[in-house]
Amino acid sequence: SARARAEEEDPGRNVSGAPIGPAADREVSGRPPELDLRRLALQFWRGVRLRCPLCGGGARSGWLSIHAVCPRCGLRSDRGEPDAFIGGYVVNFVTAELAAALLIGITVALTWPVVPWRALMWGGAALMVALPILFFPHSRSVWLAIDLTFRPPREADFAVRPAPPSTPDAGAG
Repeated sequence: SARARAEEEDPGRNVSGAPIGPAADREVSGRPPELDLRRLALQFWRGVRLRCPLCGGGARSGWLSIHAVCPRCGLRSDRGEPDAFIGGYVVNFVTAELAAALLIGITVALTWPVVPWRALMWGGAALMVALPILFFPHSRSVWLAIDLTFRPPREADFAVRPAPPSTPDAGAG
């Protein structure tokens, strides 16, 4: 197949064609790659949409769970690190709490000088509990996108791919 030929010709690419290994980690000059805002935006948007930030494939297996390995490109969601999603928890907490604070601030500004403090207190408490739960799936995907932007994928970040099935030699017979 064309994919098998491409893999034989360029072993520095994963199943989706994305560069892996040293080619993805640095430029020819040996320096780390420059921050590419277009790539960051694309990977961030894929993460928000609960897709694999690298290839756009389905990354979710349920609301609170993520595939250990992307079914399309083979990217390991934990990148081989046991504490890979601490950043996701931080993204979740900061985003949810900032959103709650913003909504509370807007409510205060719109209802000033007669602010419904009791309703605001209970509504704010509900938001502080609900928003992290609602944003949880997005936070892990978004964190993976941010992580991939600043630390491009390496060969170790991908699951071992099965060898392509061997085809009988057409000339043998």
